[in-house]
Amino acid sequence: MITKKNGIAALLCMLVTVSGAATAESTRTAGESVDDVTIATQTKVALIDSDVVDAGDINVESHKGRVLLIGFVDSKEQKAAAIDIARKVDYVNEVDDALVVMTGKRSFGRVIDDEKIHAAIKLKLAGEEGLGGATAVVVVVKNGEALISGFVDSKDTVNDIARLVRSVEGVEKLHDGLKVK
Repeated sequence: MITKKNGIAALLCMLVTVSGAATAESTRTAGESVDDVTIATQTKVALIDSDVVDAGDINVESHKGRVLLIGFVDSKEQKAAAIDIARKVDYVNEVDDALVVMTGKRSFGRVIDDEKIHAAIKLKLAGEEGLGGATAVVVVVKNGEALISGFVDSKDTVNDIARLVRSVEGVEKLHDGLKVK
């Protein structure tokens, strides 16, 4: 019997596999890309299986066995549990933490405002030349606070992306979780 949790995990695995393969850099081998997709998928499934962590609010990226956890969580306990879970996944060499503790619920209007800010950030990143890979940056917005994360090519790219995001109207605070490959 397929439970809702197992169905969500299976769908997630398919989506991560498709998106990971589509965004893999040309300098990486097919094996490295598949391995990273597998590691990210296994990490997300482990988070879904947890009774402590709300995995729906956590994005997982992987680069050469280095896992990056991205998102807003409700407590320090959830953050610590997510990091601990990721460290226990096979072939994870290192866990980078781009989780931000933020408690409280959002009103429907706040959710809409956050989605507008998210779209404006993604549009600005997509339109900027010379930021190779910036469209693959994970962007999460909650209560006007933008969290950007992912793996990029250089510290200059990190600085350029952060500058662009800060310039978007409505961004009240920036959490920079970008990591250089």
